[in-house]
Amino acid sequence: MQIIGNLLLKRMLRAIPEAIRTSKDFINFDRCLREEDEALVIQWETELSAWMQDKSLPDPYRIPASHECKQLYISIIPGY
Repeated sequence: MQIIGNLLLKRMLRAIPEAIRTSKDFINFDRCLREEDEALVIQWETELSAWMQDKSLPDPYRIPASHECKQLYISIIPGY
């Protein structure tokens, strides 16, 4: 059992600095988004909050399919 404990400790010691880095990256990303268009970020947060309360609303994590996306896919895939 001590082997598993040591393994978990080693992994945790590696994971903590990565978690700190990831958190700082998210904070910077969020700050940049808010500086660029705070109203849009607030709109996204409002839509997400509403969806969390009522799952019958459109899922804010899904991007609706559009003709533009299909055209981009077609132009990227050679021979399509």
